[in-house]
Amino acid sequence: MANHVHNYVTFNGNEAAQAVWNSLFNRDLMENVSQYHPDAPSEYDWEWQADNIGPKWATMEDTSENHFTAISAWGPILEFADWLSFELGKADPESYVIVEAEDEMPNWFGVWVYQAGELFDYTEFDWEELMNHMFKLYPETREAWDEENQEWDYDHEGYEIFDMHMYEELHDMQSNALEDIIRNI
Repeated sequence: MANHVHNYVTFNGNEAAQAVWNSLFNRDLMENVSQYHPDAPSEYDWEWQADNIGPKWATMEDTSENHFTAISAWGPILEFADWLSFELGKADPESYVIVEAEDEMPNWFGVWVYQAGELFDYTEFDWEELMNHMFKLYPETREAWDEENQEWDYDHEGYEIFDMHMYEELHDMQSNALEDIIRNI
């Protein structure tokens, strides 16, 4: 199991929701995601972190006027996204928060959409789905995979192609899933 999970969180909403976002994120970059939650305890509390952020730790990497990036342990910061969508939803009930996340391997990746403090919809993928997607798009990548031993031939050209295009295809899969979800909001 991978330790680091990359989270890319965006929101869509009106000016009132933007004002709420700005009140939360328009300040100096803080280390822990929990520091952006007004109810966070002053000292680290594992149980509070799990209930309100999700993973046992989550480090903020970057913030902007409509997104932030964070690295977390073992899972995405879904509880924080849920809370954030609730806060934004008070200002704009039509606003929504998007979480795109992938673990470092990637053993899994996905997209989640929250609206007004509720999970609207999500799609998760696993490593096998990514491999099958890659095998279909780049047939030579299948030749580099030893199914019986569950390992790559790292010297095979097919592995180089897999490695070169893997994250591009992973993000395309996320983007397509997200488009399907957003179409239904």
